[in-house]
Amino acid sequence: MKGGFLGLKDDEGFWRRPLARQDRVLDRLLDRRPGLLLDAPCEVELPLRQSLPAVVGLVATYEQLHGLDPGRAGALAAVNVETSEVWAGTLEDLDGVEPPDDPGPPPATKGTGALVLLACARARTGLAWTPGASYLLSAHLRERASNRVPVRLVPGPQVYVDPAARALVLARRRAHALRHSPVGPLAEGGLDLGDPAAKALVPERPGLAARAERVVVMDPGAPAVLRVGLRAALRPWERARPARPGDPDLDARVSGVVPVTLLVTGALDAAPRVLALRVPVEDPLPHDLDADALDPDADGPEVALAFALDLLRLDGFPRAPGTYYVSVFSGEHMAGPAPVALVSPLSLRAP
Repeated sequence: MKGGFLGLKDDEGFWRRPLARQDRVLDRLLDRRPGLLLDAPCEVELPLRQSLPAVVGLVATYEQLHGLDPGRAGALAAVNVETSEVWAGTLEDLDGVEPPDDPGPPPATKGTGALVLLACARARTGLAWTPGASYLLSAHLRERASNRVPVRLVPGPQVYVDPAARALVLARRRAHALRHSPVGPLAEGGLDLGDPAAKALVPERPGLAARAERVVVMDPGAPAVLRVGLRAALRPWERARPARPGDPDLDARVSGVVPVTLLVTGALDAAPRVLALRVPVEDPLPHDLDADALDPDADGPEVALAFALDLLRLDGFPRAPGTYYVSVFSGEHMAGPAPVALVSPLSLRAP
């Protein structure tokens, strides 16, 4: 048995008829607590397979399901665990689809319902279909995030991975990793690396934590603050060697640059937005660590970083009043979704 909520015996079942016993699946879901679930194959052999089937299960009260269009409000996200790149899209293709009509008053009947949706994660997210790539796949629906399914694109016998090409990719990745996002006060749109509340979020063990200001009245200059704390081992391409005499291109304070990616979705229409950050690690490497002796292909050392930013100063973050949900990714770690409501000052005026 594979172990996912569908109860399939192996990954092959996803390319046959994963919802052939949908009635049984729904019955099992109704025995669960309300939540969002995801099932998908863990290995996809290329080029034999050209799709990535994913099944999303939702358990919610009738009141929560009322007026909810999961295909429009829900999203799939695929995170490359090596680079922290995120690909995302709505659960269903909405091209040419009109928004749903007014659902009317909520139901008087109390109870819990369940539904399932089948989607191709490759088609919906547009993830890079690269042999050897490893992803963590998750579903997002308002304040809910599903379990995460590890998915590896396995090179089949007909695929040749050129080691020279792989070496070039790693070299380019290392060079790009030395460029970091602007650092500075929130009012100037920078990453505030000294925010005490963000530092308090850093987990004691490897992991990620995030917190957004829950309600923001959009007065001129008012910030929508997101705080993030992360503890993780630096990847080889995230590690910057200390500056040496005659080497002006490297900042002596920066020991690494960690990619952090934000996924922003809306309440009624997910309209996923992906915002990439590169966060500098200004703490020096441990004194007893010889940076030149580090294995260039091994992870380490472990670092802690924290930052705060103003979401409204990020290019791509929505400015329209409404409720949004921010999920934060870095490597294999995820936090959120953290809700933040943007309120127009005009709505606060007395009638």
